[in-house]
Amino acid sequence: MISGLNLGASVDYTLKSDKENPTIWKLGVVPSNLFALITTGAQKKSAEVEGSFQLLQAGLKGWDNFGEVQFVTEKQIMYGIEVDAVPMDLIGKIPLEAVIELAGEVLNINSQKESERKN
Repeated sequence: MISGLNLGASVDYTLKSDKENPTIWKLGVVPSNLFALITTGAQKKSAEVEGSFQLLQAGLKGWDNFGEVQFVTEKQIMYGIEVDAVPMDLIGKIPLEAVIELAGEVLNINSQKESERKN
């Protein structure tokens, strides 16, 4: 039996390089139709970085211990789909290396079966 994606679920993730008093990133599942559109576009070399930012906008569900930066989302239309997304001005406060690592983990989470994810 196939079960639906739990779009409200999240997984806590710490960057590999963040050892002392780390930030906890809450990463979640991106709706499958949006995930397909973002990752298809990201296969083009020029869209790879943009795809990372979009995945993080849609897949980041919160954070703990990210300085004074407060987590918020806003309704956005991505590829014609309305989602609660992290505004780009907040994503812009995350160092590029962290954006790339976090987007890679969102890719992993979205590629795993529900039973394989750590909650």
